[in-house]
Amino acid sequence: MVAPGSNGRRAMNPGWMEGLNTLGRSRNSYERTGKSWSVLLAHEAVRDAVRHLYEEEFFLEDITGMDCAEGFVAVYHFDHFVKPGRVALYVTAAHENPAIPSVSDIFTGAEWHEREAADFFGIRFIGHPDPAPLLLPEDMDLHPLIKEDEARVPFDELLESWGIVEKAPKPGLFKKKDTSDTLHGPASTGQFEDTDDPDTLILNMGPQHPSTHGVLRVVLRLDGEYIVEARPVIGYLHRMHEKMAETRSWVQYIPNMGRVDYLNAMAWNWAYVGAVERLSEIRAPDRAEYIRVIASELNRISSHLVWWGAYLLDLGAFTPIMYGFEDREYILDLLQDLTGSRLTYSFFRLGGVANDVTDDFLEGCLKFVGHMRTRLPMYHDLVTKNIIFRRRCEGIGELPIEMCRRYGATGPVLRGSNQPYDVRRAEPYSIYDRFQFNIPVDEDCDAMGRYRVRMAEIEESLHIIEQAAKEIPDGDHIMKKAPKPLWKAPKGEAYFAVEGARGKIGIYVISDGSQNPYRVKLRAPGFSNLSLFGELAKGVLLADAISILGSLDLVIPEIDR
Repeated sequence: MVAPGSNGRRAMNPGWMEGLNTLGRSRNSYERTGKSWSVLLAHEAVRDAVRHLYEEEFFLEDITGMDCAEGFVAVYHFDHFVKPGRVALYVTAAHENPAIPSVSDIFTGAEWHEREAADFFGIRFIGHPDPAPLLLPEDMDLHPLIKEDEARVPFDELLESWGIVEKAPKPGLFKKKDTSDTLHGPASTGQFEDTDDPDTLILNMGPQHPSTHGVLRVVLRLDGEYIVEARPVIGYLHRMHEKMAETRSWVQYIPNMGRVDYLNAMAWNWAYVGAVERLSEIRAPDRAEYIRVIASELNRISSHLVWWGAYLLDLGAFTPIMYGFEDREYILDLLQDLTGSRLTYSFFRLGGVANDVTDDFLEGCLKFVGHMRTRLPMYHDLVTKNIIFRRRCEGIGELPIEMCRRYGATGPVLRGSNQPYDVRRAEPYSIYDRFQFNIPVDEDCDAMGRYRVRMAEIEESLHIIEQAAKEIPDGDHIMKKAPKPLWKAPKGEAYFAVEGARGKIGIYVISDGSQNPYRVKLRAPGFSNLSLFGELAKGVLLADAISILGSLDLVIPEIDR
């Protein structure tokens, strides 16, 4: 069943809510909000609703906490790998001792999302197996995203802007709930359980280990050289980007996006600008969309080149990173001419881009496409066919699609498990539907498969750049009367997703009609991709864990945000 105005995307049949205590629901216009269904649920219906979505083979994108006048709201976003159609579940909790049932035993990836909401809002997820802080210090005594009383908006105003079929909150919607741990066992302390086994030891890999690509710590329990248990520890680079959104105007927040993922800043630029444009019904000129595609695909290739060289460096090969960085310089020169920057780009604008392209720039793009196509065979001869490299990757870190779905893994990690899910095709945005390109997948589901997918994606990005550079139309690079720094967005919500170098980037914005966002949620693909490492690394050799981590292509600032 397809919801009206959903652009052909899958929508849940209303019958799935029969028997659930739903307080309101609506079909949304996908073009307007980025969602097909929104449902306001009572506490006792949360787990049944989430379990049904699991059985329908949805995956959990993220959980967004929010503070309003009467209490907290948790928003669960779900999508589907095969039949995309975003479903949003809204659940309320009182300000006093807020509690919501955990769903981490249904969707394993929810464990990290729930811990993040607990960090920032103090929401307790009843039955969560490990409620230790995730991104904040263990001794943190405040929850940074709780608003001052005067800044809180009444829930019924937000409810109306969300379009849920409910005129005003029902009595008791925010009443205090039972907070006893009765769902699936007591909570742990966040540490490994004590053991008397003399054959195991605890080893810290990081937070300053070369192969963790940033300040990531992985606590390992080892039996000899085999991993018995692995636990990633994140948050060392947490900068509270979501809090910054509430203190900046809609336009002033754009530069933050270049600092989330420094290797793929263009995709983050696009995700945020796209969300605000969807909320405000702003449309960029055609020429601007072509420029966005060219810049983003160049940035995707540059990110993959850094991954390629760094991955080989992790595995003991020094030469490839020199070739990768040499070719990346061509891209950085082009993007510097276009944007004035070589790394943390702040190039996208509401209604277009900051600068127009020149004929010389387009010619340079086509020259780079030709150059890179002559280099890729050398890359494959040097690395892909190398028997030592293959032995380090083949059969290592085998990742089934079902595990990807339980954790919400996307991007090359998912496509390396033979699932052809790419936001540019599944949830088309901008003008990607005008270009011919393939979605590379690999059926081996191992580290080598994830490697081959990224190498094939470089070729596909070259093909997209070539088409866009040749077909770019004349016109403006930004809309006339583009929003100014203190511009006010209309009331409402919007979710916008793009395909980043590491997977699905999603940004959820909520506006109360003022010049600052009421709430901005950043869905980082690396967050979900890394969350599965503990399960994936269990039973493997310590040396193979390095190969698995590298195959996930982690950028820690993106994960920590």
